[in-house]
Amino acid sequence: MEQPIMLAADYYADINSGAMNARVSVDSQIITWDVKANAKITPSSLGLRVNGVYNLTGDQQHTLEIMTKYNWNQQGALRRLFLNLKSQV
Repeated sequence: MEQPIMLAADYYADINSGAMNARVSVDSQIITWDVKANAKITPSSLGLRVNGVYNLTGDQQHTLEIMTKYNWNQQGALRRLFLNLKSQV
């Protein structure tokens, strides 16, 4: 018996603003997955956000969300690093 799998992916990057967007979708009998990711890069920071929904073998729908931001700043000998992370599954 045939079991079709549908896969879709999109990607966009704007070099001038440092923004990147991606999306991946999978639809099959085993898993349904739709995840989006956004990233932003600046001279002193990197931000990433991933969110989506999925379900396994017809189970209930689950949500995924990860947000992180990494900042760095250096002035002379003083160097400051910050990392923020938030996740929800």
